[in-house]
Amino acid sequence: MLRPMKISRQTPEQLILDETPWLSGLGLIVTILAGCYFGFVAAASEPFLGLIIGVIFGGAGLSFFTMSIRRIRVILDATTGRVTIRERSVFGYRTNDQSLADLSQAVVESTTVQTKRGLCDLHRPTLILVTEAGEQRIPMRGTYLEGPGASRAVGSINSWLAQVRAGAERGP
Repeated sequence: MLRPMKISRQTPEQLILDETPWLSGLGLIVTILAGCYFGFVAAASEPFLGLIIGVIFGGAGLSFFTMSIRRIRVILDATTGRVTIRERSVFGYRTNDQSLADLSQAVVESTTVQTKRGLCDLHRPTLILVTEAGEQRIPMRGTYLEGPGASRAVGSINSWLAQVRAGAERGP
């Protein structure tokens, strides 16, 4: 289960939101190891069946792990005037760095999907930047999740941003 972003630091100068999927990663590692174990056990009596079990469970778990487990950190820094989104996965490290002055607000993007239980609303937090080139939407995470996590992240960002702008208007 992927967990929503949480605030790891909130000061008048800096807001940091983190998403580190420890439980999801651990669960997938256990699935991979269990699949490989059962494949080896089955291979003792049926080599072909053991190979199939190991490839299906171990390979599927490994594939899902590499595609879905990402650590995301969003840093809003009034001191440097930057907004940085850092994403780390098995495949590497990616950074998106923007000017804090261009950040208009954060919004919740939503979509509705059909599930076995019926319609399900999914959400993700997104930053709205306004530059000379126009409006740009930058999702803080690639996937949508259920629950109020996106709303909490957006509320925290907009509240922090309002405080920073109010402090800048008052001056030193």
